[in-house]
Amino acid sequence: MIIWIKNPHTTNTINYQGQDILPGEYHLIPHNKISKWQSDNQLIKDIVAATPVAIVAMDNSGNTDITDISDALDYLKDKTDSIKKQQIVIGEDEIQTYEEGLDFSVDFGTTENIDLLIDFKYLRGGLIEIENHKFPTDNLSVVVIDKDNVLGAGSDFEVSKYLKTIPIKKNGQIEINSGSRSKPIPAGLYFRLTYVSTGTVNIIGALTLYGSNDV
Repeated sequence: MIIWIKNPHTTNTINYQGQDILPGEYHLIPHNKISKWQSDNQLIKDIVAATPVAIVAMDNSGNTDITDISDALDYLKDKTDSIKKQQIVIGEDEIQTYEEGLDFSVDFGTTENIDLLIDFKYLRGGLIEIENHKFPTDNLSVVVIDKDNVLGAGSDFEVSKYLKTIPIKKNGQIEINSGSRSKPIPAGLYFRLTYVSTGTVNIIGALTLYGSNDV
């Protein structure tokens, strides 16, 4: 899930972590900054105030408010990088395939890395979905990296490259295809998406990976 914060005021601008939120505006918290926002004491106080100064929005579109204080705090605390798994069957092989992913955002005009810990042994493929991108100048690349030097070759060592730097398609969707069989991925490695924004609007995206623990 993506986390949004809404300014319910009609005239006053509010500010958290150096970010102004205009009256009536929903602000998308970048996934790599959520931990700072969820530990912001002023934001928490404002959410639980008798007359809320800030409201947590519930869904990915950012336009459904959580009015129950307990639910709002739980949402802010627990819905950071949303990882989901589900067991499915693909093809005639009946491989138990799992899905994991996260929602992310990229500030316009910047280059950012989005990292997802790989939680299965074999990567079967994936899908990247982008909104608000500038076509055709925005681009991205995806690699499997050893972020924490578990293999001993150095931090951020590039293990496998799945997509070279490519422009974002007009429809904002990019498929990651590793074939019907793939090499095993050692535990502790990350899937890194590097996004280069060239536009003037913040990027909203979703990364979904499909994998299995069986050949």
